[in-house]
Amino acid sequence: MCNVHLMPEVAEEWPWAYNQAISDHRYECKVLLHNKGDFPSDTIRLMVRIIGKLNDNSSTSNFSCKASHENREYDNLMSHKEEIFKEEKRTSEFSRCCYFLKYVIEPNKLPETSILMEMFGKFCSRQILINGFVILDHELNSAGLGLYLNLSQLNHSCNPSCVVTFDGPKAYLNTLNSEFEITTNTDSIATALVCDNGNCDGMAIIDVAEDYYKRTEELLAKQQKWLHPLNVHRIRTLAFVGHAAYESGRAERTLLVYEELISKYE
Repeated sequence: MCNVHLMPEVAEEWPWAYNQAISDHRYECKVLLHNKGDFPSDTIRLMVRIIGKLNDNSSTSNFSCKASHENREYDNLMSHKEEIFKEEKRTSEFSRCCYFLKYVIEPNKLPETSILMEMFGKFCSRQILINGFVILDHELNSAGLGLYLNLSQLNHSCNPSCVVTFDGPKAYLNTLNSEFEITTNTDSIATALVCDNGNCDGMAIIDVAEDYYKRTEELLAKQQKWLHPLNVHRIRTLAFVGHAAYESGRAERTLLVYEELISKYE
């Protein structure tokens, strides 16, 4: 046994969720036993659970969640694998996940690489969370990563009109506008295809972050020729470079920039 304990409060308040949690845990029990002292990431644990559910529904290679107005299925989730696998770091992350999964899942139960790529593209990305939701506790601390099939039909918006809150195994969609009524005919939920901001198409934020970093570096290089190291405009540009480096995944450059910023503020 992996010594994972399910809280008795869950069994009392949500017995159906408790029974489901016990059933789902059998997928990841071997994962936790295999990696004692090195707790697997939420991404890997979620992939293990999805693979388990797909194996349980091997006749259809799919699973669903019945809503009040439609039967939302796993296959309905949009995958962004084409965009994700253009980046080397995403490909490396996927390779690490596959390497781990081969050790903890029996060969005859492990899906083909193409299916794993599709799965990874549906929800896995460190900078952008696709389809999945980061589950927060009452103090807004991350408690895990969840895949809610019904909520996944909501599209990203730069001006959100709702927020998701969690209560045990349930997720609630709360409108931020008291006059906004959610119905099965609400375009922004049921039929929206892209963000209503013409400059935003979801996955493009990766390219924007890269372009933003290059532009800030170019600006800093120009300022270094004309501005004193303690010039406020040059320091502000340096702060922009640090932020852009962080957003584009350049950890070493980010550290160097912020160390330089600290020295200038002293």
